Amino acid sequence: SDLFHEQTLPFIKDLQDLTIHATEAIDTYRDLLTDQLNIYNSVMANKMNDIMKILTIFAAIFIPLTFI
Repeated sequence: SDLFHEQTLPFIKDLQDLTIHATEAIDTYRDLLTDQLNIYNSVMANKMNDIMKILTIFAAIFIPLTFI
């Protein structure tokens, strides 16, 4: 390209390598954060399932008592 001189081409190639490494690092961190978010959602779903199980037990005990 006429925009870059021959003396600046090595610097441009170094800059390209650095940006490739940076984008790969960003992709890696994005994947790690996605995995952490999925783990958090799974833990919250398990806690909610435990709470729903307890509420179901109480409902199974007290609903028939209200009819009596």
